[in-house]
Amino acid sequence: MEIQKTIDILTEIRKNTDNPKNKKYSEKFIRLLTEIRFMNNIKPKAEILDSALKLIRQNFEIEKDNIVVKKELNNFIKFLKAEFSFTIPWYYTQIGALIGLMVTVFFGLLSLLVGLLVGGIIGYFLDEKARKEGKKLKTELSEFIC
Repeated sequence: MEIQKTIDILTEIRKNTDNPKNKKYSEKFIRLLTEIRFMNNIKPKAEILDSALKLIRQNFEIEKDNIVVKKELNNFIKFLKAEFSFTIPWYYTQIGALIGLMVTVFFGLLSLLVGLLVGGIIGYFLDEKARKEGKKLKTELSEFIC
């Protein structure tokens, strides 16, 4: 039930704020919470999730006039990654491509594309493994590479 209470607060924030960034991140937060509500692998740690959501709601109540939804969303994504091993879409692909890019800097410009490609492919397969294990979120959160 904590998920629904948090969604209600975020809906109010989205309706009442004039800040377009808060509206955008409130919508992403709501989509993320809705997705989590229907996941089966959070049941064993539901109490931990509820306490994290209570803390987020308390932070929203404390910061009534100066709410920064992006900060709370970023903290919540880090919490999900730490407690539930969830990853955002294309997380491993992005990390693999970056590592491949950095490694190939030592070998010259021609191998730059090869390193980027190899790192991206390895990351893609790690993303697919996370999806099969039910640890990959579907909500697009490309700003948040944790």
